[in-house]
Amino acid sequence: MVSLQKSEQIFNTLMNGRIINREIIDNDVLVANPLFNEIMDNLEVYKKQYEMSGFKFLHSGDYVYITEDEKNKTDIAMKAQILLLLIGKYLNNNNYSLQKIKHLNVGLTRSDILGVQAMPETIELLNRAGMGDDVFVQIKNILVERRDCK
Repeated sequence: MVSLQKSEQIFNTLMNGRIINREIIDNDVLVANPLFNEIMDNLEVYKKQYEMSGFKFLHSGDYVYITEDEKNKTDIAMKAQILLLLIGKYLNNNNYSLQKIKHLNVGLTRSDILGVQAMPETIELLNRAGMGDDVFVQIKNILVERRDCK
């Protein structure tokens, strides 16, 4: 049976352009996401609800999101790829291992992000992709919060 409280949280999350992941981080540990479990327990109900409202309801074993058109999905994917490319280049240029971004308790520091910002090609790539010129804001929005703020 659908939980009204969780359904409202799911609606707010999805309508704000965010992805609902199978797991969430709680005190540096991955734990099951109750919103994802709610959707999977009532998948057909949620799928029908969003499709009747004109959204494409997309799900895999790891995440759920909605989209109105394929162009927006492609734009977000392109922006995420650009950011990941810049981060990868920064890590490589500074002899860091990819392990730096793999584990929950490590990750990029503020100075690492400033290092990405300082690379000569960063501003040009961000501007050409319509992302402005603040790497920190774009990493936070697109890679962390998984939403596209235009």
